[in-house]
Amino acid sequence: GLFELMSNHIVNNLVDYVAMDIKASKENYAVAAGVEGLDISRIEESVGILKGDKVPYEFRTTVVKGIHSIEEFEEIGQFLAGSRAYYLQQYRENDNVIVQGYDAFSKAEMESMALLARKYIDKVVLRGVE
Repeated sequence: GLFELMSNHIVNNLVDYVAMDIKASKENYAVAAGVEGLDISRIEESVGILKGDKVPYEFRTTVVKGIHSIEEFEEIGQFLAGSRAYYLQQYRENDNVIVQGYDAFSKAEMESMALLARKYIDKVVLRGVE
């Protein structure tokens, strides 16, 4: 599967950089991913492999009002604690999104999320924030 392929490519130095989407906190992952009863053990394993620093990487979350809460980013920070870099991307509704009707958090709200995550991760950066 994809997990084994990623692991193999990292071990054999076949990738230069990995960007991994983190949909939500562990508790909210199934809801955010839209998969009821989702087993996140492979996601946790992938996070662990990347945190091993065998390849440059980043974790990133597209932050969506209606899916995420500000407080949740402390839990995500704990989940990704010690990571190299974590990016919070502001949601943008367009014709390509799977479900219409969600909204973006404000810059101030996203800065609050970043502060919570920075308790556990040194480099937390906002992307695409207006």
